[in-house]
Amino acid sequence: RVRPVFASGPGVFAAGYFNLCVAGSGGMITDPNVMAQERNMLVMGDETVSMMEVYPNPNRGDMFQMVLSDGDHQIRITDAMGRVVYTNRFIVEGIQTINVLMEQKLASGMYHVESIQGGERTVVRMMVD
Repeated sequence: RVRPVFASGPGVFAAGYFNLCVAGSGGMITDPNVMAQERNMLVMGDETVSMMEVYPNPNRGDMFQMVLSDGDHQIRITDAMGRVVYTNRFIVEGIQTINVLMEQKLASGMYHVESIQGGERTVVRMMVD
C-alpha cells in the first residue's frame, strides 16, 4: 500500500496499482513532458552498468559512504571551484560499500564526487552541511 507524504502530513492510501519510479540521489525529473522511457538512469542488458552512490547526502563533511560496482575506480572529489580535495583508488569486486574518511573536515557547500573506471566517468553531487 502506498500513500503520499506532504509537508502538511500524510496523505490517504490509494486503491489500485501504481508504477513507481525511484529517483537516485541526483534528484528526479520534474518536467511532465519527458517520456517515461527517457527517465531511465540505468539500462540493463548485455552492457556493463556502472553504479556509484554517495550517502548520507547531505553529510557533515568528515565521513560518508560510497556504493561502487565491480571494477577499478579512481575517485576524485572536487569543490565548487574545481579544486581537488580528495583522491583515492578502490578495486571493487561485485558491489561494495566503501567508507570514506576525510583527513580534514570539508567546508559546507557542494562537491562533485567523480569515479573514473576504464574509459567511463561517473559524477555525483554531494552536499556538505
